[in-house]
Formats: sequence, structure tokens, C-alpha cells
Amino acid sequence: MKKTKIALLAAFLLAIFLIPVLTAVQCLTERTGWSDYENRALASLPDFSASAILSGKTAAGIESFLSDHIVSRDAWLRAYTAIALDVRRSPVVNGVAVTERALLPATGIADGEGADCGAEAARMAASLAAVQKAAEDAGGVFLYVGIPEQRSALRGDYPDYMENDARKWDAQEAAFSAAMEQAGVPLLLMRPVMVQTGGIAGYYALTDHHYNLRGAYLTYETVLAALREKGVDAQSVQMDFAALPNPFYGTYSRKLYGLSPVADSLLTGVYASEPSYARWDNGVRTDAPMQTLPADSASPVFYGDYMQGDQAETIIRTNRDGLPKLLIVGDSFTNAFETIAWRSFSETRSLDFRHYTEKTLTQYVADYRPDVVLILRDDASYLSFEGNGALQ
Repeated sequence: MKKTKIALLAAFLLAIFLIPVLTAVQCLTERTGWSDYENRALASLPDFSASAILSGKTAAGIESFLSDHIVSRDAWLRAYTAIALDVRRSPVVNGVAVTERALLPATGIADGEGADCGAEAARMAASLAAVQKAAEDAGGVFLYVGIPEQRSALRGDYPDYMENDARKWDAQEAAFSAAMEQAGVPLLLMRPVMVQTGGIAGYYALTDHHYNLRGAYLTYETVLAALREKGVDAQSVQMDFAALPNPFYGTYSRKLYGLSPVADSLLTGVYASEPSYARWDNGVRTDAPMQTLPADSASPVFYGDYMQGDQAETIIRTNRDGLPKLLIVGDSFTNAFETIAWRSFSETRSLDFRHYTEKTLTQYVADYRPDVVLILRDDASYLSFEGNGALQ
């Protein structure tokens, strides 16, 4: 018995000293700054200046750095996730609500009502009215497109005891719609269109916070129909869908380290023909494909494979002079849409003001003079004045 205790103590002490040593070796030889599973930057080396040491920032930074870079970190977290999913069968794992059909961001207990957001909605509508005026002054038309985010679209999949934020989203959408109508700014809401064309769930990823390519294509067709009513000669192209056999690491399946009990696929578009094009990303000509396809059927695929992920500015030129020019503004929801939309225009530009800082939107519109200015945002962002909500 005594020998067993000594052996256990020795193993414990060895682990205490060995793990930091192995972590240090890994940091020196294989250090990475990004976690594919968590889709975030890992902690960088802390500041070792005198002021940082004295303030305690260095100690806190060391703790964060070692936590993010501990040896075999992904293996430890994968093991924890497997136990939570398969042994404990927890309804919430790593901040993800695991429902029968979909993975959703976990929320708290249902206890709230939709807030009064009329003042914020009026302020946002006034900002968008300025963008509309800039578009019209440049000889173009303006359209704002609202897309439900996945947790909003699949709100019915949350368990009864968990808040699904439906009241908040509905209150924001109602206030935003009323303010846009009052300001005379055209607003196209995709939720009713999706509901009326076969059910909203079919247009959304089951493991990611975006719509799927079917949702993007329906949005594309609906937007082009609305633009034709405004006199813009933009014809939609026909597309078939193909599901990639690769494991799809969506926003929430990533957080489950690829152990998701919910099956989902990333879609790609199949077209009868491909227009020739030249492409620039952030001022550099790349001629990159609109969707990155995997080298084999085992490699994971991501929503970020659409348009090479988020870009500050993308320019796509097809040099078909008879077609109009399009400017798209928005967050990552524009990415899947862009893979389709460029085919209907002579030139397509997209801006993401979370990253683009050279000009305001009204300045950009005045200089570029597009035929169409399209803002596309999800319903969780209607009243956000950060990034693509700060547009004047």
C-alpha cells in the first residue's frame, strides 16, 4: 500500500513538472496563434515591461498564455467534450445548446420581454437614409436586406426552459421596420419570404450561425427581383446544389471539437457556365476562387471557405459592360451571397466595415458610383452601431 501511494505521488509530481516543460517545448517549436476549433486567436506572449509586471498584467498574461498553449490542449478539451456529450449527456456543452436537430448558442432562463428600441431604430434608419441619398445622388438605387440569424430562424428548436430571445428579435425587427418606413428607406426582410417558400429551417445550417447556400440563393433571387422592380437590369442565374462529403465545422460544431451529434453539410453551387473574372482582395489581385474546395473528402470544410472568409474589400470584375455595378456591405452573411451575386453584374464590390477603414460608405459610394448599393445584415445586428452599423 505504501509503495502504491509513493508511486501515485511520484506520478503526480512528474505530471506537475512535466506538463509545463512539454508546454514550453511546444510553445518554442510549434507555437500557433489561432485555434481552428474555437475560431479565435490564442493568447500571445505577455508584456514583460516593468510597469506590466508591477501592475499584475504580466502574471495574468502568463496564465492566459499557458492555458491557451498547454501541451495537447485540443486533446484534453476533446476528451472533456466527449465526456460531456456521451457520458453526462449535458444539454449545454462548451456554450452550445445541443438540441435534437440543431446546435445553437446557449442562453439563460426565459424571463424577459422585448425591449422598447424605437429611439435606436430611428437613429439607425436616419443613418441609412443618408446612405440611400448618397446612392441616389450617384445615380444608383439602395436596398437594405435583413436576414434572420440561425438562432433566430431556428428559435423553435430551443427547449422550453431556455430563453430563445424571440421577443427581443421581434421587437427590434418591428421597431426597425417602422423606422425604415417612416424614413422612406427600402427594406427587404427575408424571414417571411423563407417561411412562405417551404419553411425557414431548410435555409439554415444546423451547426453554424449562418444560413446555408440555399438561403443565400433564395436571398439572391429575391434581391434581384426587387432590383428589377426598381429598374435595374440584373438577371438571376440558375444554380444546382451539391453537398460536400467532408466534415463541416460550423460555428458550434467547432466548439464541440468535431464530436457533434448533429450531422450537417456545407453546400457548393453548380452552374452551367463560369464567367471569366479578375479578383482583388484588400488591394491585391488574387483571382481567388469564390469557394475554396477541399483537396480530399476527409478534410474539414468551413463557412469561411466562401469568398476566402471575411475581407475588408473585395473587387470582382467580369468586364461585361452591359451589366450593372453592385456594391455590397455587410458582415460574414454576405460571403455565401457573394459567391452567387457577382455572376449577375459587370463588377461587384464588397465592403466589411469591421475591417475597412479607408473611407466612409457615403464617400465610397460618391467615388465609385455603383448602380446598386446593397446592405445585407442579420437580424441580431439591425440596431448595432458597431462595424457595419457605423456607415455614414
